[in-house]
Amino acid sequence: MYLEELDLQYLINSVRSVCGKPIFILNPNWSVISCTHQGFTEYAQEIAAFCASDNDYGTAASRFGIIIEPCILEETLICYFMILDKKSGYMIPYLKTLTELLISPQISDIQNQTASSRSMLINQIANTGQKSPEIDTFMKEFEYSYDCPRCALLFEINRHGKEHSHYRFDSSESYLKQLITSSSLYSEEDIYGFLSSDRYLIFKDTSFASTMSVREINDYADSMVTSFRDYNGEELHCTIGSTYTDLYKLRQSYLEALFLIANYDYLNVESSRALNIHDFIFEYAVSLIPRSYWNNRFQNLAQDLGSSPALMETALALSRENLNLSQAAKALGLHRNTL
Repeated sequence: MYLEELDLQYLINSVRSVCGKPIFILNPNWSVISCTHQGFTEYAQEIAAFCASDNDYGTAASRFGIIIEPCILEETLICYFMILDKKSGYMIPYLKTLTELLISPQISDIQNQTASSRSMLINQIANTGQKSPEIDTFMKEFEYSYDCPRCALLFEINRHGKEHSHYRFDSSESYLKQLITSSSLYSEEDIYGFLSSDRYLIFKDTSFASTMSVREINDYADSMVTSFRDYNGEELHCTIGSTYTDLYKLRQSYLEALFLIANYDYLNVESSRALNIHDFIFEYAVSLIPRSYWNNRFQNLAQDLGSSPALMETALALSRENLNLSQAAKALGLHRNTL
């Protein structure tokens, strides 16, 4: 995929100058794409045909008395090296190093393009929730299904008290992506990408979950936040929406997670690493009531609170502690009688 699109002459010339033995480069389908000695091409093709039919390059290497070594970069099979001399194994590290240097820029470009495509898909699903040719194109590209149960996990970089933090989510692929794909709960149906420089969104495949699905998803989110902090030193806020099977209803899961992010400091009384909408159904339902209703119902109270920061702080503390005077007083640093 990578080498066939590049000029391999530099690689071949470098190899030829170091080793006089015939060396062939074959693609993952066992087709010869370049070599140091054209006169041995027919013989190399015969060996390659044996490998393709038997699907066992180790047996072929033993049978023909040669070396066949796969070159794997970024967990992707790039090519096979075939050296027609079994005593030239010392060349393998050199070959792999040269190949990596040659195709690293290409791999980086492809990764950036893939990350950008994922970002466009995740933004389309989260912000429109409607069928579109663009969504269909990306779904086909990544081979996602439309009817897999998924829930939104929204991550936001905590900038509070970190004025000099420069970490950003972008197309360079973040450590968060590595955490997603290396997790034991990773699924090919996980849809993920950056929403903005501060936010990253996963529509997580929840078909793995048992009857304790809420707990398992919370544990998954906790581990992501903890690992990210340990690696980058950055704190993430994480919120989790409900599970939906229809792709075009995932926007609702995202909106639930977005509500929790917008009210994270207020809702996170227990200092949890992740907030799940299942624990805040009432608060979310109340948020859906038109603001005009609350303005009319509590007009006088709103005026009083607006004119007194101390009264507003007290009301918020009482609300967060479910009107528990002792807990609210403790949160405010006051004696209960003073409150």
